[in-house]
Amino acid sequence: MGAADGTVLGTSKLLDHGPDNQRYNIALLAEGFTAAQQADFDARCDELVSHLILQPDLGPMMAAVNVHKVNVASDQSGAGNPAACGDGSPGSGANPRTYFDATYCGDGELRRTLTVDVELVMDTANAAVPLWNVILLIVNATESGGTAQGSVATVDLSGGWLGTAVHELGHAAFDLADEYAYRIGPDAAEPAQDQYAGAEPPEANITTVRDRPDLKWRHLVPPHVPVPTMENLDCSVVDRSPNLLSGEDANAVGLFEGAGYFHCGIYRPAFDCMMRSSLGRFCAVCRESIHDRLRLVMPPLPALAASPAVLHFGPVTAGLGAVKTLDLSNPALEPVTDLSVEVQNESFSIVSELPSTIESGQTVPVEVELAPQFTEGSLVGELTFHSNAPDVVVALGAEICVGLASSQVRVGGVPEAPVEFGAVVQGLTSYRSLEVLNFRFGDECGAPLEVELPALPSPFFYGELPPGGAAGADGSYVFVIPAPGPPAIETVTVWVGFEAPLDEEGHVGHSLAIHTSAGDGTPDWPLTLSVTVVPPHPLDAVLVMDRSGSMGDSSGIGDRTRRDVAVDAASLFVNMLRDEHRIGIVRYNQAAAIPDDVLLDLGDPVGESSARDDALSVLASSELDPAGSTAIGEAMLTASEVLAAGTTPTHVMVVLTDGRQNRGIAIPEAREAIETRVPAQRVYAVGIGLDQYQREIQQIATVNGGAAHVTGELTGEREFLLHKLYAQMLSDVAGGALIRDPKHALAAGERLATRIQVCRVDHEVDFVVICRESPSHPKYMETWLEAPDGRMIDRSVAAASPGMDYLEAGSHVLYRVGRGAATALRGVWRVWVRNAASGGADLHYSVIAASRLTDLVLRGRVVQPSLEIGAPMTALLEPRLYGRPVAPLPGGLLHVERPDGEVLDLPIRRTAAGQYAVRIEDTSLVGAYSLSTELGFRIEGCRTSRFRQLTGVILPERVRDPRLEECMRELEGLRRRAEKPAREWYVPRRRLPRGPKRPPRR
Repeated sequence: MGAADGTVLGTSKLLDHGPDNQRYNIALLAEGFTAAQQADFDARCDELVSHLILQPDLGPMMAAVNVHKVNVASDQSGAGNPAACGDGSPGSGANPRTYFDATYCGDGELRRTLTVDVELVMDTANAAVPLWNVILLIVNATESGGTAQGSVATVDLSGGWLGTAVHELGHAAFDLADEYAYRIGPDAAEPAQDQYAGAEPPEANITTVRDRPDLKWRHLVPPHVPVPTMENLDCSVVDRSPNLLSGEDANAVGLFEGAGYFHCGIYRPAFDCMMRSSLGRFCAVCRESIHDRLRLVMPPLPALAASPAVLHFGPVTAGLGAVKTLDLSNPALEPVTDLSVEVQNESFSIVSELPSTIESGQTVPVEVELAPQFTEGSLVGELTFHSNAPDVVVALGAEICVGLASSQVRVGGVPEAPVEFGAVVQGLTSYRSLEVLNFRFGDECGAPLEVELPALPSPFFYGELPPGGAAGADGSYVFVIPAPGPPAIETVTVWVGFEAPLDEEGHVGHSLAIHTSAGDGTPDWPLTLSVTVVPPHPLDAVLVMDRSGSMGDSSGIGDRTRRDVAVDAASLFVNMLRDEHRIGIVRYNQAAAIPDDVLLDLGDPVGESSARDDALSVLASSELDPAGSTAIGEAMLTASEVLAAGTTPTHVMVVLTDGRQNRGIAIPEAREAIETRVPAQRVYAVGIGLDQYQREIQQIATVNGGAAHVTGELTGEREFLLHKLYAQMLSDVAGGALIRDPKHALAAGERLATRIQVCRVDHEVDFVVICRESPSHPKYMETWLEAPDGRMIDRSVAAASPGMDYLEAGSHVLYRVGRGAATALRGVWRVWVRNAASGGADLHYSVIAASRLTDLVLRGRVVQPSLEIGAPMTALLEPRLYGRPVAPLPGGLLHVERPDGEVLDLPIRRTAAGQYAVRIEDTSLVGAYSLSTELGFRIEGCRTSRFRQLTGVILPERVRDPRLEECMRELEGLRRRAEKPAREWYVPRRRLPRGPKRPPRR
């Protein structure tokens, strides 16, 4: 096959801009066209040349290009298409006799790889067009494919083939790289494409560089565009996030992760580009590279180009204006001078100032305004640009019509749907949105739409109102939605808020009508607002406590064991529970059975009877003394049984462990059972000092929205980490948030105040002081609060004051300030701590301020597609105010403590609407990475903060012995069968008897 299967018929020049030795020469060759199909090939060549001339980024440079056509007849038409290919796609099995042996799946891996006999192609082009610069074969097939092999490109005639041809020329003619982030496809599982680890690519349009000063396209990045601009938070998949840049910045140059066939580790200049999608235009970086190459062979005369050559405004309502932009560019080496414009038709005008000179390679945007008179029908005109270069003419057009406004009101995309707030907790504020639409049908013209929003009764109110409107004396609001252009709908979002009263509950509703000036017979739109006010959500929680032998090991903090620290943190969890919450406690070592290992079942709410004291007493008792091995799966099932007896809609399990699962039911089996529970049981897991077993911690957690944490060694910066994690987990499930988390040390006799700003969004606050236990402390640790009004509140005042409380256990004290407190909650609070020890014992302590009920939360998680050494991890943060995304104050940092204790502070960058992220690249050490941040917010003039603690981990490489693993599986099966009778206690939803009351402990 090959040259024996056809004939070279001849060569002709389709585009002649000068001698071949002074221009850039494109050779178009026919492949798979029979002698009888040459007229079709000729038509396709003409179509492509016309497309190149009109293409906005190539058209201005076509004066530097000659295009040659080489007619080649093949014995048979089409291209080879093997029945099987490496990507699993089926082929027709066709194998026609063609001149250049074109075939799909040419690399054996991807069906779309359309290859040819490159050596024969170049020999043929050398004979026909000796001075060719790039060769493009037009293949008479429609499977959808194309390639660039050096300076030889192929394209078939499938749909959108003209865009594909330009894309392949980007490779073959201008050395541009692919900017898409996959090989097979965006939905394919391609682990090999997760992370690029090679050297800096030579192509102009992709890079591994992340720093603005070192970027090869830094001169094209606007100062206000962040670098990196967008990062892929999950390297195991292609990033499908929408463009972070919008409006005029939507096509701006920045640094977007995902290019060169890789999900992560390599970046492209713009969100979209011809080298990413074969649609639209080249990005500015690609455009610059193309122009730089072609400018060297442009005629030595001034030249002026306009893009687009035809500027059409589409339907425009009579009496209204419209503005569009065209680009004037100088593709030649000589400057364009004496620039002026002549406008034909007074309805069009130039509104931007024209420069007198356009330098070589420069592009100038020009705004054209249409201000039609009150007429109807087609409107045409011309702009003629005069200069020292040949005149350039831009055709103008518009369809002028008399408009009619049509309206619609939607909620969640559904016309006339009610605005459902759902359940809103007393004291909190919630927002919902509705959309008011002004639209037109087909080619009809629209018109401005006047909208009147009626006044709302309290506690409903309008949030963000459309700008430019006017408020009426009765509380109504009138605004105008402009006439829609393409697309045929103009949408305005209206936010409605509801502030739940503190002392009411039940359904609250309101009906209203939105009036519009629509001329289509639907001027008024009825709307219903509906909300249910509820008290703070009750919660059932079970603490699952590891009492295996290793819990008796040192924690690294003085003489305290891991059990001591775990009990201390769990006690804080208990004290931070709201009065309506209920608590259960399950212990485990090599077993966790009912009833022996259920130390406390879900009984009365902790605010009633002695339930809170019972829990604290259990935690401090000898029931948790360390001994034995570790059966995490059985402990999870036991705790799930305890939770199943609960009566609240929110069920939470917190599993603490410091060892590896080595007995009993497998964790995945336990997870499977828990995932079927109704109501759902959210599972959190904390590994104390547990670096190497993070895989099991992740198996335990993340059921129904839980999370996994690993503390690493609890020394230095991590001394109070376990307490913070327990406080944060409770806040997450109970609608709260941590405000501040500073750590201090005081010498004997010293005192210090920690400043906490409480704003309108905070409704109840816990002020907690945790200290390092010693013979002197907490015995000689004195604490008190200074309220915003200057009132001093010590433990006795707090315990005796309405709306306040004082609690203590182990090494912490807690001051609770609620909504019924005598002093104002909002303002600056000071948490005072004094070291009253007479000797030289330093007081090491941390202050945690937790807003128990708040409208401002900071959620977050760590994304780790891989736990291997060197694999990046990403901290993802999502701040929300009244349930909506909110921007933190600038300058936010993520505090990263590596396993070796080295600390890094990394800037937090916005990655999508309402999302902020930090990518941690330096993960060369095995162990736990402690990540924390305190982000500032300004809410209605009040500056507050939110604190978030996260953990990531890098694990050592696991060396597997398949024979040993098989043996261990067989042994586990035998053991489980032998123990089966002992596990018959596991019966779903069996209620448990209450245990005896335990004496309270303070």
